Amino acid sequence: MSAIASNMFGFLHQEQISHQRPRQEPTGAIQVPGVQQSGLSADYELMRRIAAIESELKKLVGSLNVFILPINSLNSKKWKLRKPPLTVIVERRGEEEFIACLYDINLYGYGDSIPDALDELRYAIVSQYEFLSEKKKEIELGELPERQLGFLDEIVEQVSA
Repeated sequence: MSAIASNMFGFLHQEQISHQRPRQEPTGAIQVPGVQQSGLSADYELMRRIAAIESELKKLVGSLNVFILPINSLNSKKWKLRKPPLTVIVERRGEEEFIACLYDINLYGYGDSIPDALDELRYAIVSQYEFLSEKKKEIELGELPERQLGFLDEIVEQVSA
């Protein structure tokens, strides 16, 4: 290292040290924003806030569960699954809110229980398939409806009479 660079480094290092605040020894008191600092009351407030956060976290952890479940039929007299089972994801949100999902084609069923959400998804599958099959005869479908119909064509077929 050149003498100039060495001197500059030494100067910069000295500048950093001289601008640092003197180190303070910890006092043991915890600073809680928004709370007047008076020893035990601040500690109590901090413990109360931590307990409230833990409680909220437990609610969140317990409120979102994900299940992977099979659907073996569409519960339809007109339509059936070509190759059951169809695997779907059911999310639990909150105490009594369930969402059955076919993420690939953005179809969902909502219910107060898992069976209700699955029934709603079955209904959504049949309704969307019938709707898109009919519309395809009349108009050119957009990208998402075309993808939905392609997927549904692969999994749904008419029940033979």
